[in-house]
Amino acid sequence: MLEQFRILEAARRLSEFTAAELARESGAATDTVEKTLQRHSELFDKGLGPLTGRRSGRAMLYWVRPDARRYLETVVQEAADAPELPSIPAKAGGKSLGTH
Repeated sequence: MLEQFRILEAARRLSEFTAAELARESGAATDTVEKTLQRHSELFDKGLGPLTGRRSGRAMLYWVRPDARRYLETVVQEAADAPELPSIPAKAGGKSLGTH
């Protein structure tokens, strides 16, 4: 969840990006960024970016949809205000780690 938050926050800041640019900005792996973009495709438009000079030709360019910008800002802010913390694993015997 934290990684997805970082990706969506980076997308909000950048507004227009390739998956590789978003991965660099968010610190997430490119595969994770691509999955997040697919999972939240209603928030983004996409099209062909500039020529890359590589054999494949062009990277896919994404941008935050104008009608989704406010929603994305709200989601990112709510996630920042109420982070989910992982539960502390219990030892055998039911005591939490770190207790004496």
